[in-house]
Amino acid sequence: MPRTITFQVIKSLALLCIGLLLVCYSKQAPNFLVQCIGLAVLLPGVASIVMLLRGQRSRSEVILYPILGGAAVAFGLMLIAWPGWFVEIFLYTVAALLVMFGVLQMISRWRMLRMGIMLSWASFLIPLLLISVGIFILFRPDLAAPLPFVVLGAAYVLYAILELWSAWQLRAFYRRQAAEAVEISESEVVEDAEVVEEVKAIE
Repeated sequence: MPRTITFQVIKSLALLCIGLLLVCYSKQAPNFLVQCIGLAVLLPGVASIVMLLRGQRSRSEVILYPILGGAAVAFGLMLIAWPGWFVEIFLYTVAALLVMFGVLQMISRWRMLRMGIMLSWASFLIPLLLISVGIFILFRPDLAAPLPFVVLGAAYVLYAILELWSAWQLRAFYRRQAAEAVEISESEVVEDAEVVEEVKAIE
């Protein structure tokens, strides 16, 4: 199996897990996710300040690192203390990603059609659904706010399923190509053997 298909399967499984987690823990997911990001920003800031106080920074870094470390600590504390405000920003970001994923899937399906892979019209429904969900959340976040992460999680699950479907179709396509190449090579060997026998018969 080509590496691109293997990578596509791994990416699909990762997105599937993320989508399922968002659906199963939709109430806790927004604040928890923002707080985790805040902790990830806070810890490097604290570490840089501690290293500065211990004298493990060069003189050129003495002025820069207190500013960067303090800013990271302040921003991390804000994310941990007030996660709700940042959830809206996260919602807009993920909605934009959904639109991008949907567009990329439409392009991928179009390329598969040009390769000669037969696709049904139903295979274009999921990319259109992803684009529709993303646009809906971008323009009407007030209506999507009660269950945004359920919608986003379900959309990621659908996207992962479509990616796995595409990987399976590509794998079947490459297998057919390999089988056809083997048949052609075998037929050429048989033809060459027949030509040799005819030459021997003439001699």
